Amino acid sequence: MVKLSHFTGIDIPIPELGLVLHQPSITELSYLGTDEIIFSVIKFITLKKENYFQNLPAFAEITNFKIFSTILQEKESKELKDNIFSLLFILFPDYKFMFSPSGGLIANNVETKHSVLIDDAKFEILQEKLREIFQTYKIFGTEKIYNPANRKAAEIAEKIKRGKQKIAAQKGSSQESILARYISILSVGLHINPLEICKWTLPTLYEVFERFNLNMAWNIDLKIRLAGGSPEQPVDDWMKDIT
Repeated sequence: MVKLSHFTGIDIPIPELGLVLHQPSITELSYLGTDEIIFSVIKFITLKKENYFQNLPAFAEITNFKIFSTILQEKESKELKDNIFSLLFILFPDYKFMFSPSGGLIANNVETKHSVLIDDAKFEILQEKLREIFQTYKIFGTEKIYNPANRKAAEIAEKIKRGKQKIAAQKGSSQESILARYISILSVGLHINPLEICKWTLPTLYEVFERFNLNMAWNIDLKIRLAGGSPEQPVDDWMKDIT
């Protein structure tokens, strides 16, 4: 179930980082581009090394941030890097992010010039917060694990993954927007101005859409029963907890 703070879209303090996380609306996320770009950027910034290396003991010293920074600092990853830093600016509008030469990610407040260093451990704290506000378990589910047998294979696996992300982003330009479809359906079904729905966060959109579907199934079931029919299968209580 979505937390109240995620549903309302309030800013969320992250004491461990000394930063306040702004939960972006659908409108704000749309500045990144297509659905595929939005989701690929969210997927990459919340990556887990377990999805790259199945034999974790052999790569114990590799962190999520190490994979994140290594890939982004490659010349061929410029577009992905630009999108990642655009997302970070949306999440932390008062800060400008850059990689530290000594390691880590530096967040500089554009007004006060106060800076925060996000090291490997703090990066994982940030990732966990992002997984929560973007409900990544609903977007991506279980990922296929890349299992490189050695360092060279690991490099190949990373290139394959980057290539798939690039292809997905390119294909996205000609595909219908899933988010736009959700907005359109809820706008008609709930008689809400679509521009109002665009102000929602992703967790709110997912929760309301799923609840809407449950309610529709419940009402159809009820109409069949009132007409003397017998539904083929039982439906869930539309007011149940949504996990």
